[in-house]
Amino acid sequence: MIDLVVYGSFVALGVLTGKAVHLLATRRPMVARTPALKWGEGAVLCACAGLPIYVFSLFVGFGQSSSEACAAQSGRRAGAYVGYEESLFPRSGLCHWADGTSTDLVPVWVNPLIFSCIAGAVLCAAFAIRAAVRQKETLEHE
Repeated sequence: MIDLVVYGSFVALGVLTGKAVHLLATRRPMVARTPALKWGEGAVLCACAGLPIYVFSLFVGFGQSSSEACAAQSGRRAGAYVGYEESLFPRSGLCHWADGTSTDLVPVWVNPLIFSCIAGAVLCAAFAIRAAVRQKETLEHE
C-alpha cells in the first residue's frame, strides 16, 4: 500500500511540474475552459500538492533505528529512549523518553499542509459539482 502512495507522489509531482510548465508557457492559470472543469482541475492540483508532503513525512528518520532518529532529532542521548509510536494519519512519530516526555519526529508544518490540501480538494470538488449542475440546468432551459 505504501508503495502505491510513493509512486502516486511521483505522478503528482509530474502533474504539478506539467501545470507549472503550462502556466509559464501560456500565462493561463487553468487548462480547462468551463467552470466545472476549472474547479475539478483545482481539486486535482490540491490533491497533487498534498500527496508529496505526506510521502515526505513517511521518510522522516528513514534509514535509522527509531532510537537513533529520536536521539538525533531531539539532541538527547539514546539511553533515555523508551519507545516509539507512529501514526499514519494524522502523521506523527512520537519518541517517548524515560522522564515521561515525548518528541514528534514529523515536522510541525506537515499536518496543517496535508489537511489544507485535503480541504482544498474537497471544496474544489464540491464547487465543480455545483458548477456542473448549474451548467446542465442552463443548457436545459435554453
